[in-house]
Order: sequence, then structure tokens, then C-alpha cells
Amino acid sequence: MSEPARRQALQQRVAAAILEGAAQIFAVQGEQASMNDVADAAGVARATVYRYFPNRDALLDELARAAVADDHDGPARAADPGTVPDHDDAADAAAESVRRFAAAIVAPKHDSS
Repeated sequence: MSEPARRQALQQRVAAAILEGAAQIFAVQGEQASMNDVADAAGVARATVYRYFPNRDALLDELARAAVADDHDGPARAADPGTVPDHDDAADAAAESVRRFAAAIVAPKHDSS
């Protein structure tokens, strides 16, 4: 395997680990989850999370894309930009809906009592 191919494979594995960790931590901690928590869950440094996903919204967007992926590879598929579906209107609308849903889950909860 050539050096560029090894580097790309490593980047895909790291991105997939970050997305898997993020999905797990957001499911458990919801709004309380931080990028530090995501890094811990993924087994990487916080700087690595930010290298792949510059902010929380970018991370949530990728989680949304993974959720609407056509196959069952989930976050691992979304981590490979070459396999993410083109941004046609239907995919964009679905991804935006899932992103808003995920954001609502992690948004602060207000007590209505």
C-alpha cells in the first residue's frame, strides 16, 4: 500500500471513530456533551476532533449525513467524502431535517412547569 493510500485509510478510520464516538456521547449526554467528550469517546485528542470537524455544527451535519446514508455503513461511510451522495435537493433536505432533529435533542431543555 502506498503512503498516500495509507494516510487516506488512516484519515477515514479516525473520522469514523470520531463520528461513532460523537453518536454514542450525544445519545448518552445529550446537550451536556462537549467536543472534549466526543474526543474522549473516540479515543483521540480534542485537536484531532477539530481538525476533522471545525465546530459542533459540522460534526452534527456529518452525523446527519450518516443517518440518511443509503447503506448500513453509517458514520464510517460518511467519513469518506468520495462515498457521500451528491448534494441533490432530496439528500440536502433529509440531511437538514436530521441535523435539526439532532440539534433539538442536544439543545437545552426548558422546564415548562
